[in-house]
Amino acid sequence: MRLALFWLAVSSRARYDPGKPQEHDGRVPSRRPSDREVADSGVRREEAERMPWFPSHSTVCDGRPCAPGEGNLQHVREDTPRGWRYKQWTQPYIHREAWVQARSRDVPHSPDEVAVYGDAVALAKRTALDGRVVVTSGDWDYRELVLNFVLHAHKLAYHNTLVLSMEAELHSDLTARAIPSADLSRSLAAWNETCLQRHIQAARTERHVAVAAMLAAGIDVLLCDATVVLLRPVVAELAAIPADLAVQRDAWPEDPVRKVGVAANAGFYYAHGTAAVSEFVLSAVRRGLIEFYLRWNNIGDQYGLSFVMADAKMDAKADGGAGGGRRGGGGRPGPPWGAA
Repeated sequence: MRLALFWLAVSSRARYDPGKPQEHDGRVPSRRPSDREVADSGVRREEAERMPWFPSHSTVCDGRPCAPGEGNLQHVREDTPRGWRYKQWTQPYIHREAWVQARSRDVPHSPDEVAVYGDAVALAKRTALDGRVVVTSGDWDYRELVLNFVLHAHKLAYHNTLVLSMEAELHSDLTARAIPSADLSRSLAAWNETCLQRHIQAARTERHVAVAAMLAAGIDVLLCDATVVLLRPVVAELAAIPADLAVQRDAWPEDPVRKVGVAANAGFYYAHGTAAVSEFVLSAVRRGLIEFYLRWNNIGDQYGLSFVMADAKMDAKADGGAGGGRRGGGGRPGPPWGAA
């Protein structure tokens, strides 16, 4: 047995069951990457043996605040006919497919936990106007985009804008600027126990659970990516759409598009504050974790939202409903959403 274990630790050609992770916990492996892991990482062996075992993200670089993007592992870039881009199907750390797939696919906390979202919900209640808040999210890398979003929102007199800060550094910076911010750094860290190992995957997903908590508290939410720039008033117009959840159309992922003709953009939606809509948003988060089988994909939240909305649309059609998600009217209601 000792010989077998020793040989496994030093040989890249060790035979093992690819369906079971060689390391079940979060320790750094003390071995060379297997041939399967090298192939899954999309690089040559000599490159793989120089790469770290885990993705990393930092806010401090050489004792100073990192510039946007500086604290992340850097992808290889390639020159293409369309110009320079990050090389497709590679990543800057060793990918262990079996290890990732063995991680939890459960949401690490529910939106009704006061200990997790009590402060965020209280902030939303203080910030809301007419029972509504405009919400964006970001981390320290996104600080300039977040500030740009907020300033444009304020220019439209949307002073009911708040930020879901995924890192304490961003929360401190925004608080110093008197911008309402909810510090979600602790709840973001809980995603480390799940299959979402990249920082961006966890940050994109965590925002929806926080929004679900606000919806459960009866607060309407316009959720926007920090890259959105609001140029004209839109909140009242979106709130007037006769749907409980109004979502921007998208063309990806393909399966929902083939099924119902449209996908959902997880970075722009208006949701009415009800328990039913809160549960719908949370179901999208759960579905995103189930659909997380593409290791390169950073938009599991969009997969989840698109799939549950497509399923709701199909259910409404099967029941003879129009599926438009309109409020009121007789008979069984359609799904609580519409594609704006």
